Order: sequence, then structure tokens, then C-alpha cells
Amino acid sequence: MAAMDRAEELAREQLLEAARETYEEAAQFEQRSADAAPVDRPRTRGVLRVSAVSLWMRARRYEDAARLARRYLQEPLAAGYARELHELLNEIEARRAALGALPRVPDQQGGELLRRLKERETQIVSGIVPLVRLTNAA
Repeated sequence: MAAMDRAEELAREQLLEAARETYEEAAQFEQRSADAAPVDRPRTRGVLRVSAVSLWMRARRYEDAARLARRYLQEPLAAGYARELHELLNEIEARRAALGALPRVPDQQGGELLRRLKERETQIVSGIVPLVRLTNAA
């Protein structure tokens, strides 16, 4: 919960890449908690499963969110939680379709681009306007 709160705070501060990474940390924790929840606690399991998928979505890790939702839908779940997971899957697919036209960056360049993006976000929030343009060139 603390990681999710921190991610939301970062998003409000317009530190979007830092927020995304923090949502990812929260999603990993929530997924571990969901997987460890006892079978005899169906409500707890359902809440944690929906939350984990939602956090992966907030981290913009749509493939991970979809894969996890499908996995959870293969398990016994109360009807309300299964419905929520189906709704999340529909939302994931809509977001992925909207992103389909965006250019992709090779994995080897992704880390450096993310580092530079976080640096620029921090500068902008601090009132520094960077004069360089972000590109996917190394």
C-alpha cells in the first residue's frame, strides 16, 4: 500500500517514469501477496488478485497484467472478482490496441532512455527546462 501511495504521489508531481517504476514495485509485492493468500480466504484472494492486475496496468506493463489476469481467471474466484478481472482484461486490450501504432524501442536502448526520461522529468518538476531533445538514439 505504501508503494502505491508513493507512486500516486509521484504521478501528482508529474514524475511519471518514477511513478511507473513504483507502481511496478507495488504490483510485484501485491502479486506475491495474492499468490500467498490462503485458499480458505476467497475474498482476500480476490481483492489481492484484482489489485495486482490493476497495479501492473498502472505500471503500463500490459502484457504482464493480461497474463496475470488470465492466470487468475483459471483459478476458483468469487463471481464478482472474476467479473472485475474480465473488465480489466477488456481495458488492457483497449489500451494495447491504442498503443499499437506507437514506435517500439529495442530493449538494449530502453534502459538508457528511461534513465534520461526520469532525469528530464526531475529537471522539469524542479523548474529547469532542459534544452536537449529526447530521442531514441544512444
